[in-house]
Amino acid sequence: MVSVGGNEIVLEEHDGRKYIFFYTFRGSLGDYSGFMYVPKGGDPTNFSNLNESQTTDIQPFGDHWFWAAHY
Repeated sequence: MVSVGGNEIVLEEHDGRKYIFFYTFRGSLGDYSGFMYVPKGGDPTNFSNLNESQTTDIQPFGDHWFWAAHY
């Protein structure tokens, strides 16, 4: 199992860069959290709706990796 609760993984491409999000929680009202791979030169706020600063928390986790939550 890669992600908690059903192996839910999302791949998005922005400006030719591939972002991968591994859900650890996915709520019914659009709330979610998980680990995200951000390619070199990428910005984690490019993924989905993670640019909504008042409802998003993004924490660096390691080289190219972030923990993110949207609520």
